[in-house]
Amino acid sequence: MSGSSHGHTLAAWTGVIISFIGFCVAGVFMVMANVVGFWAGMVITVAGAVVGGLNFRSKTADVTLTLTDVRSSEQVAIVEGNSKKTDLGWGAGGGLFGGGGIGANRSCAAETVTTLLADAVAGELPTPSGSAKEFARLARRRNRRLVDARGLAAIERAERESGRRDGRVRTKFATVPELVAAARRSRLRLPG
Repeated sequence: MSGSSHGHTLAAWTGVIISFIGFCVAGVFMVMANVVGFWAGMVITVAGAVVGGLNFRSKTADVTLTLTDVRSSEQVAIVEGNSKKTDLGWGAGGGLFGGGGIGANRSCAAETVTTLLADAVAGELPTPSGSAKEFARLARRRNRRLVDARGLAAIERAERESGRRDGRVRTKFATVPELVAAARRSRLRLPG
């Protein structure tokens, strides 16, 4: 156990102490035949178990934020600083109440796409320097599992086809490999 940190945290020791107090309270009230006091002690014991499982993870990082104007590709601002993040979790998992992840970034992504589309509709974006074919090559070089509009249509057809076989409207594919495979199947299929 010397290589493990199991039980060697402030939360674990606090949980043990709270549970011990809960057992003592429950024991005293059990001897006194006081049902309410006994159950209050048991609640304290369970609270100790919950507190003992808490997991605090703290991370720090040096952060450089560069803000670039999409229309002119000019760097508008550069900010350097230090960031600290503390996640509160329970058990081995962590991150129960912590920030980050998909939910925290969804609003930022929506704002970026909305602004980009508004700029495109207003004609404020610069004319691309390369062709659509060059862009497609660049995107595929950066990510081999890229799914384009034809791939999305293929995924739609494959999900509906799979659903029909199961007697449903659609069967949603849940993993990236399933989605990529469905998108690529359309490229291999010959018309006719």
